[in-house]
Amino acid sequence: MNYRDFAYGNEFEEFFEIVTPDCTFDVINLPPQLWRNIYLLDIRPDRSLIVRLAGDAIQSVFDRNLKGVDLRQVTHGAGSKTVTDAYDAAIDDFKSRLMRRRVHLRAKNITRIIECGFVPLVHDGGVHQIVGCFMAETAIMDHPDYGCDDFVIYSL
Repeated sequence: MNYRDFAYGNEFEEFFEIVTPDCTFDVINLPPQLWRNIYLLDIRPDRSLIVRLAGDAIQSVFDRNLKGVDLRQVTHGAGSKTVTDAYDAAIDDFKSRLMRRRVHLRAKNITRIIECGFVPLVHDGGVHQIVGCFMAETAIMDHPDYGCDDFVIYSL
């Protein structure tokens, strides 16, 4: 994987070196500059993705406290199935993912460039939690639409 393809490649490289499917996750083991971008999901038997922890940067992007919320409820729009499918695939194949997406929000007239990497934590032959690192940049645009909502998703 060439992390240089991502704006936050250095941060993701650090994240994936520390957080592995067989690790015992503790945010204290990550560099402090990543703490505000970390999230932890509990995976329920019905495959709900319940937010247990979301850093300050993530809360700011979503404009609300996500603790206790099913990620499937806040992932919406044209590409939402692609996002949730990536989580489902990670639960099934125990592989980490790294994705990049550009989203134009017409109502706010902003474009966000989102980069997200996550690791399924494997214990007793199953995935019970997923740890992720979420980065988002915002740019104000004068045009109404980019005309695309494209994804780049890598299995690691």
